[in-house]
Amino acid sequence: MTDEKQLFQLVADKDFLLLDSHLTKFTPFDVLKLKNHEIRHSNMLAWLLNPEESHGLGFSFLEQFVLALAESQDSVTSFLTKLHSSTAKPYVTVRREAESKEKRRVDLLVKCTWAAENNMNKDNSFVILIENKIYSRQRKDQLKDYLEHAKKQNPNSTIIPVYLTLDEEDEPSEPDYCHLTHKQILEIVRKLVKKERSCKAERAALSFLEYYLAALEELTGMDTENQELARGIYRKYKKVIEYINQNAESDIAIAGRLFIENYNKGKGHEQLIELKHSRSKFFPFTDGELRQTEGGLSDDWREGNICGYFFEWKNSDSDSYEGNISLKVEIGPFENETQRNEFLDLLKSKGFKTRTRKTNTYTRLSYEKQPQRAKNIEDASDEEELLKAMTSLFDGTKEMRKALHKSLDSYKNKKEHKDEK
Repeated sequence: MTDEKQLFQLVADKDFLLLDSHLTKFTPFDVLKLKNHEIRHSNMLAWLLNPEESHGLGFSFLEQFVLALAESQDSVTSFLTKLHSSTAKPYVTVRREAESKEKRRVDLLVKCTWAAENNMNKDNSFVILIENKIYSRQRKDQLKDYLEHAKKQNPNSTIIPVYLTLDEEDEPSEPDYCHLTHKQILEIVRKLVKKERSCKAERAALSFLEYYLAALEELTGMDTENQELARGIYRKYKKVIEYINQNAESDIAIAGRLFIENYNKGKGHEQLIELKHSRSKFFPFTDGELRQTEGGLSDDWREGNICGYFFEWKNSDSDSYEGNISLKVEIGPFENETQRNEFLDLLKSKGFKTRTRKTNTYTRLSYEKQPQRAKNIEDASDEEELLKAMTSLFDGTKEMRKALHKSLDSYKNKKEHKDEK
């Protein structure tokens, strides 16, 4: 079958047409351009966190929200104990955009007070402070300023500060903050929508929640139904899809190749190598040290090695060239799971933080001595802007890469010593 015939079959395929209809279906969040705006998401959270609002969920969302923080702080445990042990529910107020002493605006302040106890002591009033980030990043002392403001304004309350992000690796700069991700919000909303559906609720609020759920799924890349459709289409039309990908290079791929070409000039001791599996928002590469590792799976994008780098692009919405680019370091799947765990333990002892997905297959690395921040991009079609950001990100990992290479040497030596025995 020629590529042309397969292309015609692809565009007429019922699953392809179904996927297209899903991706272009109406939602109010698309029409109002709300999907990726932090302020609008904060408004949704304010609505859901207030038990008296029209969603009809009562305290369910507030309770599930705090439960998602349960392992973070003692204050969270105290709040949940109070919520479950008290005969009366707290009086809840939600404030949006409260101004701090530095003229910054706190996204959300949720105050919960047990009105039956009129002494207003510290045990009966809790304030949940929420700073919500989607594509923007925390600024210097921002979280510290917000926490100080909340404590000053609520001296008799227990403060529960929350840093809510899209990027799970964007850890809060202040240790008192609980870290929550939009994927966790997605799971909470999904659970509540499922429960409401089972009760055969027919409220307009439920339809609105379903639209919000769809927006969260798209935002977090967790739209499993569409992903399964896409995988099936790819399996059927792999040849023509790969041809399109190879001949319609993304801006990030072009900038990535320029980055490698520029970096390798005069860097004979550390040549970078592009890997084969680049996509529109994903550009993978490796270096000579990482290229020599063995024990990974051959069908993984690291091509049999155990570790690799990639640039990841996230745009502010599907029609925008504005967003951010980040550099990730990821440990892939091993043929031997025990050896993988040993390597991760070694990395932790060398100053690395690890974040493993639920599948226990992929682990992101960050280096305590050299934390990384994404770079904001105004125009992703500008190869020079992308190239400048990529170069800056990679130059900023010099100490991390040095520590990673030393850890790889230690791991290989230890492994060789075991093999000799």
